[in-house]
Amino acid sequence: FLMIRRPPRSTHCISSAASDVYKRQAVNSCKFSLKGDKIASCDSNGVVKTWDTKMCSEKNTFHIDKKASANCVSIDRSGNTIGVGTDGGLIYLFSDLTGEREHLLKGHEDKCRVQAIEFDMNSKMIVSGGSDCSYRIWQ
Repeated sequence: FLMIRRPPRSTHCISSAASDVYKRQAVNSCKFSLKGDKIASCDSNGVVKTWDTKMCSEKNTFHIDKKASANCVSIDRSGNTIGVGTDGGLIYLFSDLTGEREHLLKGHEDKCRVQAIEFDMNSKMIVSGGSDCSYRIWQ
């Protein structure tokens, strides 16, 4: 991935990131951390990346176990835990500090596409929504 910094102008792109031309996949979701020092992104090939916005560089890369699409991403209040909703009704929680998977949450139907995920303001609960027409609250 290459992050390009451009001079700031209102209503114009100031920075962008692109993967190697042979491995490009559609970016499904991206979110800023609360402090604005990090961006998390996920793609249709099940790859999740975190980016340092100050250094304009990639920080970590996480891979979903199966060849499932990573549909949505969220960052907890501390900026250390990355939540990812995937096909197959699964939610992955990764540590951006260690680069390891912390938890795998199962609760949506097997063929469900988890399409939304968000941490609460205290990072003690997560809400997710899926194509199984339900939302789940995780603690």
